Amino acid sequence: MRSFLNFTFLTGLLLLEAMAGASAQTPRILSADAYINYVKLFHPLAKQAGLRVERADAGLLAARGAFDPVVTWDRNDKVFDGTPYYRYEDGELKIPTITGVTLKAGYDKANGNSINPELTRGAAGYVGVEMPLLKDLVVNKQRATLQQAKIFLQQSEQERRKQVNDLLLDAQMAYWQWAASWQLANTYGNYAVLAAKRLSLVKTGFTAGDRSVADTIEAFSQYQYYEALRKEAGIALNNSTYELSVYLWDEKEQPYFLPADYIPDAVAFGNAYPLPSLDSLETTISNTHPELLSYRSKQEILSIDQKLKWQEMLPAVTLKANLLSKDYFQKLSVSTPYIENNYKLGVSIKTPLFLRQSRGAYREAKLKLKENTLLQQNKAWELQNKLRRYHQEASLYQEQIRTIQTMRQSYQSLFSLEQMKFSQGESSLFLLNSRENKVLETDQKLVELQMKLLKAVTQVKWVAALL
Repeated sequence: MRSFLNFTFLTGLLLLEAMAGASAQTPRILSADAYINYVKLFHPLAKQAGLRVERADAGLLAARGAFDPVVTWDRNDKVFDGTPYYRYEDGELKIPTITGVTLKAGYDKANGNSINPELTRGAAGYVGVEMPLLKDLVVNKQRATLQQAKIFLQQSEQERRKQVNDLLLDAQMAYWQWAASWQLANTYGNYAVLAAKRLSLVKTGFTAGDRSVADTIEAFSQYQYYEALRKEAGIALNNSTYELSVYLWDEKEQPYFLPADYIPDAVAFGNAYPLPSLDSLETTISNTHPELLSYRSKQEILSIDQKLKWQEMLPAVTLKANLLSKDYFQKLSVSTPYIENNYKLGVSIKTPLFLRQSRGAYREAKLKLKENTLLQQNKAWELQNKLRRYHQEASLYQEQIRTIQTMRQSYQSLFSLEQMKFSQGESSLFLLNSRENKVLETDQKLVELQMKLLKAVTQVKWVAALL
């Protein structure tokens, strides 16, 4: 029996020394805000979401390229058996405009013995316009692409916000799980220290003849129970640390594992987080949620596509008008007599007879609009329901925490009274341990509820896209 007691006494001393050594090291606190900032700055998915916006911006630049001025130049010579047949040279500058009208200026030069009689011998310049009269008048493919690219840039920003919001939800949930695991491991460690001290006191009392063998066994069993809880919590803490480290990357885009001397912000973990009103959150979702804004942007893109498909059903009527000038614009004038005697005018008309392709495309565009409207309505309702669910969960967890805190005060008072009786020899160690276990149960429940509350608050912010 004496060797058994010596073993338990040494175990308690070793535990106390280990706890004291651990507390002597100054831990570094990783707050939730600092952790989230690291994720925002360095996580690959956060960076990839930013690249989505850059790609959309590049697409906008490419769409604007459809309105870049275009210069063309062409020259053809033919000399056969020493005879110069012809030499053709022409250059042209075209300037597309956002209105659909194309401005142009150019020159033609023709010389030789066998030039085309339709061409003007020598040099001739011209300025003119090309414009659609029916199809492509309201909107054409180039203008539609540009408008859609501008909207897509906005949509890509909303997609970036959504992707980052989802990433931060997972990261924040991992942090609160890690914080709860650390809190439980720390709680069990404190109880184990108290149990080791009590075991030492009971051993001293047994040696003096004031305590029975049953008390030493009871004290040792309680200590073993707390040690088992502490080790189990240590495994959970280790697992949650690995989960947390999944989201940790440095500025060199390299992942790293959280160092062992980092601990969570225990004060922030125990704080009460006020919930915004449900009405204000619903308004926020309706007005600024990235998924809903993305659907609205897509609606605008599809609406432009519908207008374009409607234009495709109209006949393609193109007017071409050039004002001519001899010898590189030297005699160009805008007077009425000059225009009446120096012009080139043309009209082209083209249209399919049955319009089956364009009618089918227009019908498909209308159905896509309707489909997107239904998806947007469904997403809005889904977000509203999720918001109410998580908001209600958070409110109930707050109520539960207040109830458990009151229960803990009661159990703690009973435990303190029982401790006083035990020190005076008026109570048993079994009853004292029972009282202490009730306090421990409320501590466990408080940590669990606080973690659930923080996760629910995080989910509320996630649904409202406020992370």
